[in-house]
Amino acid sequence: MIKLRRLLKEVTLVGYRGDKVSTDINKFDRDLVFFTKDANVAKTFGDKITKAKITLTNPFTIENAGSWEDVPIGELFDNTTAFEIVKLAFGPTTYKSLDDYYDEDYGREPVSIDSVAAYLHKHSNHDGIIANNISEGPLLLNTTIYIIFDKKSIQPM
Repeated sequence: MIKLRRLLKEVTLVGYRGDKVSTDINKFDRDLVFFTKDANVAKTFGDKITKAKITLTNPFTIENAGSWEDVPIGELFDNTTAFEIVKLAFGPTTYKSLDDYYDEDYGREPVSIDSVAAYLHKHSNHDGIIANNISEGPLLLNTTIYIIFDKKSIQPM
């Protein structure tokens, strides 16, 4: 079972990301920046490791997140929000309702943490996600990941 908790105070974390080439986080041109708590997990993505101090004031926190590729949105969100995430992930007409999404006849497709992050980034006041106990990386290692919505929250170390 997934447990959700909201942190009411600012948190400062240390995160790592691995890339195949050296990267300058300050020059990233993407909305979402991904880090892991574990340098060894980061190395599975590339041997150029970036260490950063991450400060979040209102993260969406998931305990026991499970699989990167299959986040149980029905346990994390109300039905309206869960269906909005489904529509974002699979298009507005793929499923007519949340019941259709869960119907075995449709062959429910899993919703990834990427889709959850994209939704929360655009439709909430959260500044990132902390997903604990998530299976991550090419080796499916269990770790904690940080998805940052605002690059100003990141300071390279």
